[in-house]
Amino acid sequence: MSELFDRRPNRTGRTEACNSLARLAGFTLVELLVVIGIIALLISILLPVMGRARKSAQTVACASNMRQLGFAFNMYVNESKGYLPNQKSGAVWPTDYWYNKLQPYLNRKQVNGLTPNNLDLSYNGVFRCPGKVNWNIDGPSDVQRISYAMSRFSNPGSGNPGRRWVKITKVAEFVFYKTTDKTKIALVVECNSGNMDVLNWSAIYDPTVQALWHNKADNVLFCDGHVEPCRYKQLQWDLTLPN
Repeated sequence: MSELFDRRPNRTGRTEACNSLARLAGFTLVELLVVIGIIALLISILLPVMGRARKSAQTVACASNMRQLGFAFNMYVNESKGYLPNQKSGAVWPTDYWYNKLQPYLNRKQVNGLTPNNLDLSYNGVFRCPGKVNWNIDGPSDVQRISYAMSRFSNPGSGNPGRRWVKITKVAEFVFYKTTDKTKIALVVECNSGNMDVLNWSAIYDPTVQALWHNKADNVLFCDGHVEPCRYKQLQWDLTLPN
């Protein structure tokens, strides 16, 4: 009877139970290494996918910027008797540059003078390609600040009026697949030269200034307002367009 009422703990049994729980709660070294290996494998698979997704998002955002610029150009032309803004009507930055001429049509104020806020208005937001790898609003030069450049349309530059929209197809300019169709004439291109305007083919494809920020291609705003990517040397410079 004394054994039936013996309530002393069974130390041996408790020790065995604790050992069993410890074995269940812990990992062996091999199991831990396997888990680490699986995590490393998943990371190696996901990182390139995430990188491609980020670059794709940058391409879409850049195209959206260019479409907004296209709308602004269209409104400017409608209010300027059919004339595009000159890419650079004078030597005063930023007052005389096409960026500044479009500001009111982008719900942004025009700027005058070199201040941090004016730098942001002129080079950031819709005027910045998110894929520009060397972008830095603090410079040290415009090479780091400028993302987009307007075609000169054979315009010599400062002091000359902008081209008339309806006459664009009758001057030498950037064309796509050498066609005079206005839908295939480039208006704004991506450029890494530090200039807000481009005169010829070499100004965007010279190795020292080419952009190619979107899977080895550049987004291009065409004169009809649509945007599409162009690969290296796909955008041609044609001096023989018919009148």
